[in-house]
Amino acid sequence: MNYLKIGQMMKKLRLEQKKTQAVVSEAAGINEKYLSRIENGRENISLEVFVGIANALGADANSLLGNDLKVLASGECAGTEARERLHLQVDSLSESEIRFFSECIRLKRELGA
Repeated sequence: MNYLKIGQMMKKLRLEQKKTQAVVSEAAGINEKYLSRIENGRENISLEVFVGIANALGADANSLLGNDLKVLASGECAGTEARERLHLQVDSLSESEIRFFSECIRLKRELGA
């Protein structure tokens, strides 16, 4: 994952919306200095923080990933073992993570990828 690119996309969108780091960080529930480090690619972020910033910016995941969302090729995850691993992962997700991955799936289908 290219954290610098993600941070740059977040900053670009924030500036386009004329929002300050203080406003976005407060809405995302993070420290303003942490957001600055994220925007400058000096900090890796968790999925929870990614979703918080995306929500604060009203952005979808793919726009923050620079329209570079990588998805598995058709049928690549069709095996029983892969399905079981996925099921175990899904059981441990938070509501915000489930919404994030649902959005990723929707985008994949929409793009026909």
